[in-house]
Amino acid sequence: MNEYVNRELATIEYILEKEEPTFRDLEVYLKDLYIYRRRVTRYHELITQAKEQCTSRGQQSWLRDLTSPFLLEHAKDMEADFIYLQDKALASSRRIEKNIDLLTALVSIGEGKQTLDENHALARLTLLATVFIPFSTVATIFSIQGGYGPGQGMFWLFWAIAIPLTGLVLILSAMYYGIGLSILRRARNVLRIIKRTKKF
Repeated sequence: MNEYVNRELATIEYILEKEEPTFRDLEVYLKDLYIYRRRVTRYHELITQAKEQCTSRGQQSWLRDLTSPFLLEHAKDMEADFIYLQDKALASSRRIEKNIDLLTALVSIGEGKQTLDENHALARLTLLATVFIPFSTVATIFSIQGGYGPGQGMFWLFWAIAIPLTGLVLILSAMYYGIGLSILRRARNVLRIIKRTKKF
């Protein structure tokens, strides 16, 4: 059983090292590791119980010859074998725990990337709405009957109000999110560079 678990762990480790697994693959590997951890823990308990049986040379109700050197040596050999198996199971358990920690971190990173992508998409939608809301607001106001419709004498007023209003909304939103400050700093630096080049 231990060799099977180690082979599966080696496969998972190889895939994580050489490939770019999907978010779904990581979840499947994590589920498999939980199953292996449960099984290895149970096998470790069974090996420990068997080792204790060798130490006490069976249960209390069993008949045993306490004076036979052959039986004592055989019990010690079996106990050594079970200690070896215990160590192997414990090493596999530690390896499983390390892989679980790694996969949990990778799943968290994947969730973070997914959240970041969703936030970028939402920011694009917000920017789109920011641009079109002033136009739709002004168009709604000008839809009132009168000379403000397309082809009428006052239609130019729609563009004269909508474009500056859109610019104002964009500037205010940029300042709110801190983008405006970085743009102003860059503009100041560009102006300083232009002034310095004119002096020379």
